[in-house]
Amino acid sequence: MRTLGPISLRLLALSCLCAPLAAQDLTFSFDWRSRSKAEAAGGVGAPLNEGRILRASTLLPTVGPQPAPLVAIDAASLGLSLAGSCGSQVAGQPCQIDVDALSYGNDARFKALPGPGQARLYFSVDPYAVGRAIAPQGLLQPSVRSEAQFLDAASDVFFAAGVLQGTLPLGGPSPVVPPESIGVVDGNGEGGSSAGTPFRYPGLGLFEPTLAPSGQLGLTGDNLDALAAGPVPQPGGRVYFSLDAGFTDPLTGLPNSNSAQAAGFLPGAVLVVQQATGVSPTVYASPALLGLDLAGPGTDDLDALLVWDNGDGVFQPAASLFQWNQGTADMVLFSVRRGSALVGQIDSLLGLPIEPGDILFNPPGAGQRPRILIAAENMGLATERSGQVGEGDDVDAMLALTPVMWDCNNNGVEDAVDIATGATADLNNNGIPDECEPEVGTKSCFCPITAPPPCGNDDPAAGCENSTGVGALLSSFGSDSVTNDDLVLVATQLPANVNGLWLMSQNTTQVVLGAGLRCVNSTIYRLGAFNSGPGGTTTYGPEIVYNSCNGSLPAAACIQVGQTWHFQGWYRNVTGPCGANTNLTNLLSVPFTP
Repeated sequence: MRTLGPISLRLLALSCLCAPLAAQDLTFSFDWRSRSKAEAAGGVGAPLNEGRILRASTLLPTVGPQPAPLVAIDAASLGLSLAGSCGSQVAGQPCQIDVDALSYGNDARFKALPGPGQARLYFSVDPYAVGRAIAPQGLLQPSVRSEAQFLDAASDVFFAAGVLQGTLPLGGPSPVVPPESIGVVDGNGEGGSSAGTPFRYPGLGLFEPTLAPSGQLGLTGDNLDALAAGPVPQPGGRVYFSLDAGFTDPLTGLPNSNSAQAAGFLPGAVLVVQQATGVSPTVYASPALLGLDLAGPGTDDLDALLVWDNGDGVFQPAASLFQWNQGTADMVLFSVRRGSALVGQIDSLLGLPIEPGDILFNPPGAGQRPRILIAAENMGLATERSGQVGEGDDVDAMLALTPVMWDCNNNGVEDAVDIATGATADLNNNGIPDECEPEVGTKSCFCPITAPPPCGNDDPAAGCENSTGVGALLSSFGSDSVTNDDLVLVATQLPANVNGLWLMSQNTTQVVLGAGLRCVNSTIYRLGAFNSGPGGTTTYGPEIVYNSCNGSLPAAACIQVGQTWHFQGWYRNVTGPCGANTNLTNLLSVPFTP
């Protein structure tokens, strides 16, 4: 499971109901080899294919299993004339409508200096990416490197956590982390299986893992292939995109889908269309303006795209670095696919050989190669020029935001970075800081003076007073979902280093036991033992449902949908009041839902 940071004071603020800040929407496509091709949209709708722009069925990425994604923009709305003939394709059989780069023209702009307004980069990789393994080595997880080990990276979205500096190529080391990536959107939103990644974070309803041996046509999972943020443009709104090349991938030996030439365009061109108007797309930025196709037409494939347009819908290339911040030029950033003739050629700014993981922008003049703005290594990716791999990691999709996508505590840092560095806790391993999740269930059976307490050791807001001068408090976070199984019980205000037991029952009472009140009633099941540690705090969960059904407990203890279960903690306290050696927390009651 995820490496847990220390339980901070924030963990105690369980009543915080602050909602995570997020992009208004997240839309994407997958490539023609993906398993989701021909699946019904949302489980019931039109079959999905590589030309449709999709969104999660839950609209925002959500933890846990989901139906297949929904269609946000159809290929026909992008003006792709072959869309009508691609309704019944299957994975491993390309239809020539593959959209492999996407933007709505509103990507955040990169600046010369770091700071709160600096654009933050998000990206996806192809199934063969392995992640950076050279110094300085980042320790954040889940990363491209950690997810690639489980073949789960290709359907995820990663945050380039080190890309903050204004010095070129943009990237670490930074005040937060060294050059590294960290997963912020998952393919399927699930984790913990014996064969898959242990990490779980908000997902899109895609398939994982993506088995991708060389030469295999259809994949067992999905490869996220284009990405955009913000509201989906209304009919008549501009959509910027690129189509797929037809040349052979040097790593897999497979030809690409050739959707660009089939539509009458070059794969190195950025296209623009006023969506759902019936008008065909036009070329917004030609390969020549971007420094592509210097080896001949169609020899380079633009594979990921960021666009900030100044409003006129006409591309004005940046003559100087960051000129797009003056409003007199447009920001078009891109990567090129593995197999492009440009890969290995020297860029026009830094004198570095270009990699398929680099983020590029237009050259200073005609006939020159693009300039590297962000080096692949600074995104936590492997490159040929670093000597790590023979074929560099391929960036498949990207977007840029400011502020960051998920920031529920409003500190300007991605929640995933806060969790991975231990700045906040995520004890139920769902990719959401515990401080941002509402409390689950209902607390009761406190110990007011009217209870009455066993020996005047009342505490009206917790269990009966113990040797700390207050009663032990049982709270929770996560959810009451049996499917998600992410409920976590949290007992605080315990004496330090005492042992205890987690108890649960479907019945309640209120009787004196030791120096406290026993609130669970027959039949009582013991979930397991705990020690409160030096901080007087302990947790139980997630996977409470799984443990109740698959351990040593009787079958009657297996938590089911529709049942309400009551939880309480019993603990030793030999120096506590009443001359008793034990005490209890308050009661927590949870009605379990699907």
